[in-house]
Amino acid sequence: MEPDARLNVTYNGMNGDYPDPVSYDATDGDIKQIATEAIRTGYIPGITADPNVNLADFVVDRFPATDELPARLMLRPKTPFGMNLKEEVHLFLQNMGCKISEAAGIWEIATPDGGLWDMTVPRIVG
Repeated sequence: MEPDARLNVTYNGMNGDYPDPVSYDATDGDIKQIATEAIRTGYIPGITADPNVNLADFVVDRFPATDELPARLMLRPKTPFGMNLKEEVHLFLQNMGCKISEAAGIWEIATPDGGLWDMTVPRIVG
């Protein structure tokens, strides 16, 4: 049985360490639940509180203790950089006042000044 571990969380492009030790042997579901409650309440320094947090598709990486480092758990999204590219671009455009509709992998974007754009839905390849 491994000792307690440090839990590091990457969420929405933010990163922070859960302040309390967590059992290295906790299940992935337990780790996700601990992090979900911590993010909802803003308990993890460096991560802004989000009452609508959903970590269902996140991954837990486990690194056992070494002579130099304690055991570590890292909870991260499946996508790189801790963000969902499609959601981030969609949110950015909405915050700019754009209206977005999607059909067959193409976004139609109506700008606040009456312009109309179309673009392939953003995604990370590779």
